[in-house]
Amino acid sequence: EQALLGFGRAYREAGDLTKSLDALEKLLTLKPDWSSANYQMAETQASMDQINVAAEYYSKAIEGGGNPIDIKNRMAEVYLSHGRVEDALSVYQELRSSGSADIRAYGELATLLQGREQFTDAESVLQEALQKFPEHPEAHFKLGMHLALVKNYTLALKQLEKARELSPTDPRIQKAISLTAHRLGNLDRAIAEAEQLLSLVPDSAGDRFYLATLVEELGDDSKARELYEALLAQEPKHVGGLNNLANLLIKAKEPERAVELARRATLEAPDNAAVLDTAGWALFHRGDHQRALRRLESAVEKGQGRPNHRYHLAVVYHQLGQNAKAIEQLELALERGAEISELTNAKELIAKLRRG
Repeated sequence: EQALLGFGRAYREAGDLTKSLDALEKLLTLKPDWSSANYQMAETQASMDQINVAAEYYSKAIEGGGNPIDIKNRMAEVYLSHGRVEDALSVYQELRSSGSADIRAYGELATLLQGREQFTDAESVLQEALQKFPEHPEAHFKLGMHLALVKNYTLALKQLEKARELSPTDPRIQKAISLTAHRLGNLDRAIAEAEQLLSLVPDSAGDRFYLATLVEELGDDSKARELYEALLAQEPKHVGGLNNLANLLIKAKEPERAVELARRATLEAPDNAAVLDTAGWALFHRGDHQRALRRLESAVEKGQGRPNHRYHLAVVYHQLGQNAKAIEQLELALERGAEISELTNAKELIAKLRRG
């Protein structure tokens, strides 16, 4: 019987669902009420996309003495993986109403309610989870993330700090604290928390990139460059790192290397508008105006006319003597002027071109 159970699981994991089904059917003929056998049959039926049949076997597994909380959580997970959100919601609500929901069920139920924009209901679920599991870091973390979602950043930060007290080495919590501090406008703290995050996960390219963007936002280009350089030593094809370092090099009047980094970025993300814009802007600063024009026209097209991209394209049109096209791009850019980082430059250029 144990051998048949093992075969049923092993065949399924190997992708041979027919043999898995055969082994489990034989087993259930011998022991029809065995919880483990019914659970494995449910898993195989789910792998065959027979979700209603799988649900019946999950129920039999519970009747046979299986852990109802674990099995119902798994049933809801299967429903979700097959797009049956309402069925998953019903399972989680049943767990909650029966008083048997664990922290995972509370979190998943809240996530589903958030997806339906039932934010008040989601918060009630998470507050209930916190009352039931006051010393569980996940309860504080989930509530903190929800409060951040509804932009109550001050209360969110308090919950996240409590989560960190209970689980000081969880990088998810650490990053959430940094992000929330940033939302509150405390860039210095956001950076300090991001540095602490990186000490927890020193091999995380994504978190090194995140720290670099914060430092760049602070205006410390030198330190930002160091972080991007370290990132690219760690992950040479990181598109964000290549792109952002190229922009810093343009700013530092080092166009040759900027062009090379931007070229590498375009190899990895040839349809990314921001990458194309950086590549074109780097080429312009190197004096290669025709190639810059092609890149920037593509950036405007693929980026649906982002104002910064239009401004860069206008500068190149002006350099090539195509002032009517430059004015057109500047007018379109200035319609969304608050989004242009070079707003003053854009206004000065269009005024100059209109004067002739």
